[in-house]
Amino acid sequence: MMTGIAGQELPWGTSEAVHRQTEGNPLFVLEVLRYLVEEGFLAREAGDSTRQTPPEMRIPEGLRDVIGKRLTRLTDECNQVAAMAAVVGRDFRLDVLQRVAGLPEDDLY
Repeated sequence: MMTGIAGQELPWGTSEAVHRQTEGNPLFVLEVLRYLVEEGFLAREAGDSTRQTPPEMRIPEGLRDVIGKRLTRLTDECNQVAAMAAVVGRDFRLDVLQRVAGLPEDDLY
């Protein structure tokens, strides 16, 4: 999974650090690796070792930090809808979220 997301074979230390931080949760693995790539701590292309940083020094302390950093890149409206969806619950129909958010269905995609 990590190799597929990173687009390259990862060093054992990197894989171990990500697994230790995420406890193998696929969502958290995905978010941590995206964060490492987006912040330039992990190169996108194999052979680009100039941008690789020891992950133990760069993985945020908490996974909330990782997801929080990614959410800051979204629009305010998108964050508001995500917050509403979190309150509605893990499983819900789109029309329920649409009514709560007061937005047209097309705006939720």
